Amino acid sequence: MTASERKSLRSYAENALWFRTHYAELRKSHTNQFVAVSNGAVIDSDYGPDRLVRRLRDHYGQVATRAFAIEYIAKDDLELLL
Repeated sequence: MTASERKSLRSYAENALWFRTHYAELRKSHTNQFVAVSNGAVIDSDYGPDRLVRRLRDHYGQVATRAFAIEYIAKDDLELLL
């Protein structure tokens, strides 16, 4: 793994942790949307993941988007069936 890949992975982990700790407040403002987080802030959101990723890549580039946490904010809690 290259140094750049390690940095992206660390950044992603930090962004994912921020996302989890702020999920309840994000749910109030971004219900049923895909949300992109970077450096402790929401940088973009959309109801369609393809549009969101396209905008992020156009603005930040393919490599930079690897460090972003992108999650779906559901209106209700999701139940997983295993």
